Amino acid sequence: MLPLLSGFSEAYPDITLDLSFDDAYVDMIEHGVDVSIRSGTLDDSCLVAKQLSPIDFLICASMDYSERHGPITRHNLMQHPWIRFRFKQTGRPMPIMMRDGQAQVNLDPGNQNIVDDGEALADLCAQGLGLTQMSHFITRDWIRQKKIRPVFLYFRPKGFGVWVIYAKRDYLPARIKAFVGFLERAIQDIGESAYHTWAEHLTID
Repeated sequence: MLPLLSGFSEAYPDITLDLSFDDAYVDMIEHGVDVSIRSGTLDDSCLVAKQLSPIDFLICASMDYSERHGPITRHNLMQHPWIRFRFKQTGRPMPIMMRDGQAQVNLDPGNQNIVDDGEALADLCAQGLGLTQMSHFITRDWIRQKKIRPVFLYFRPKGFGVWVIYAKRDYLPARIKAFVGFLERAIQDIGESAYHTWAEHLTID
């Protein structure tokens, strides 16, 4: 979201941005929050949620990882060191999610390092500390800058997405309409939508 905010401020100079960055789920109504951006799955029935994009997960390694550790295959994934993401809300690591035919399987590799920040996942992966699984929106710039590489094609778990969320109201303030509309157009301008991401076009060398 950060690269988009300067464009929003230029388009709507009369709207003041008051930003808070927190992975914890915040009661928007209690805290007077106009709009939240959330990733993952949703269960808040009292809020309006518009999906900006699905989430495509990629298993990645540093550029030279396989030279030092050997080929990476589905059969030896559990033998590699991993960098895992821990949910702050539960304290539990996110499972490694993969497709098995038409079903989803969740893996729990034991040899691992655990962090609670997405950019730290990418940084440690680029340093060659191990394999990691990250969302497409975290991996994009790291892959384009050739700091990490995907080792499998993307996996899109059902129900996961990036959402813009706001409270249900009879009359939606113009500032919220403007911000939500701006985000939807900005996502479309980078070639994504509520149903597609750039990761769909990714190939594995």
